[in-house]
Amino acid sequence: MDDVLSAFIGSLHMAAEQLGLPDGVVMVVAICSLVVGLAMPIVLLALPSAYTVGNVTRLFVHPVKGCRGMQVEEWPISKTGLMWDRAWMITREESGEFVSQRQASALAGISAKVGHLDEGAGGGLKPWDGDCLVLSAPKCGSITVPITDSSGTRGGKATPAGAGVLRATHVFGKELHGVDQGDAAARWIENAIKTLGGDLLHPKAMGEPNDIIGVKLRLLLSPSDNGAGGPGEEGRAGAHRHVGDKHARDGCPGNLSFADAMPILVANESNLDDLGARMDRRAADAASSTGRTPIPVDERPVDIRRFRPNIVVNNPKPWAEDNWGVISIRRAAGADPSSGAKLHRTMRCGRCSVPSVDPATHRRAGFTHEPLATMRTFRKHPKNKANVCFGSYFAPHRTAIGHVIRVGDTVAMHEVDERPV
Repeated sequence: MDDVLSAFIGSLHMAAEQLGLPDGVVMVVAICSLVVGLAMPIVLLALPSAYTVGNVTRLFVHPVKGCRGMQVEEWPISKTGLMWDRAWMITREESGEFVSQRQASALAGISAKVGHLDEGAGGGLKPWDGDCLVLSAPKCGSITVPITDSSGTRGGKATPAGAGVLRATHVFGKELHGVDQGDAAARWIENAIKTLGGDLLHPKAMGEPNDIIGVKLRLLLSPSDNGAGGPGEEGRAGAHRHVGDKHARDGCPGNLSFADAMPILVANESNLDDLGARMDRRAADAASSTGRTPIPVDERPVDIRRFRPNIVVNNPKPWAEDNWGVISIRRAAGADPSSGAKLHRTMRCGRCSVPSVDPATHRRAGFTHEPLATMRTFRKHPKNKANVCFGSYFAPHRTAIGHVIRVGDTVAMHEVDERPV
């Protein structure tokens, strides 16, 4: 040890002579360098493995694809995302083609929630433990639909007429099957769309079918992935979908119900402030140049329901969710990150025409088609310039299944995702 120390001091003297500096200066620099070199590994180990990016401010579950969803305070995660999210889908009886707000903006006026057939016996049961779907709409009243799979109703009640039949359908080319929920539900939906108004339908000029009114419809339930399917339906060909190899993530089942593309949509609240400010500037510019002010979307902030997210987070940086690679959602900021529900980002969410539908009035925006028109000026999809992006899709890790997330929970980022998509 003495020899090592002597050699170290000797090298300092030589360095001082070559640099023309006093021995003391060289000694201080050398000691500081030694301390930093020894401390760096300890500092790196002490750095946090996750960074808080915000809190959950709102949770939405959309039981029926295209219909108004439920805003909830807490909800569990399943293999397909939030339990019961997009578990039901309206289809054309003849072709099996699904119906969305792209064809009938009136769907935004139909509320859907999971409930209990016997409300009096629901003590201690959570909303997601329900055995029925309740649909309601202005001037249409409501209908209670027992959750029915191919083995019968979830609550053991009598199976409604026409229910329990496995019907073929498809979502963007993927052949699927769904369990019919009965004749009464189908007729109620047909009447609700008609009552809410044919003038609310997407115009043919936009390239969408405009013949929903008068068409026979069915309400289908996605088998088993939400815990609702009957025996053997999990393995049935075409019973469910997966995110695909391109978007698969280690440890994530990647199952889908009737959602368009991915299990969970996460959006940042501050996006709305940024979008609203840009819309105002664009409207002002249009008014000064053309003499008219096209502001068909006047709510500020823009209603987040237009974008139909599942989890809303309050990060101060607009569009921050573009780069959240892996996040966890847990009870408190100081809690162990491994105790939370871990979600893996798959891609940005490219938007169709649905955000132009006002969720309050069920009407589509006018010729300017806001907020999409403004978004096309700064949020075009990197690979599809005809598309715009709002929010990011995530897939739950297998350890997140069964975890209940709540409004107020802390959201932490574990990995950054620098991909442009």
